Amino acid sequence: MDQITHEVRRQKWLDWINQCNASGLTREEWCRLHGVSTKTFYYRQKQLRNEAYALSVKSEAQGKLVSSGTAFAEIEVPQSLPPVQPREGRPGFQPDAVIRTRTLTIEVSNNASRDLLSLIQAVVTHAQ
Repeated sequence: MDQITHEVRRQKWLDWINQCNASGLTREEWCRLHGVSTKTFYYRQKQLRNEAYALSVKSEAQGKLVSSGTAFAEIEVPQSLPPVQPREGRPGFQPDAVIRTRTLTIEVSNNASRDLLSLIQAVVTHAQ
């Protein structure tokens, strides 16, 4: 399959997957309503995820970041930090990073996943 055909099909499936996700329906309901085999839907979703993963690995290997609109800021860490008071319901949790604004406190541990950090960034960006 040539590159143009692949890109057209890729974009069609990305659109369908995004429509399905935004519909509020289950995958099975959405597929039934749109005449799409659920087996094909899940196969195409997996293929797109694999392509995205391969692209990110390739980009990291080349020392480049995939363009995602992400911006980085240097954060100076003071020599001594005030202790974070644990809240009820989280005994023993010690955050590795705490971000505070006037109305928001975000506590993050070192084992937070990349997906969670991306979600936090998206929510904070949307709230601004």
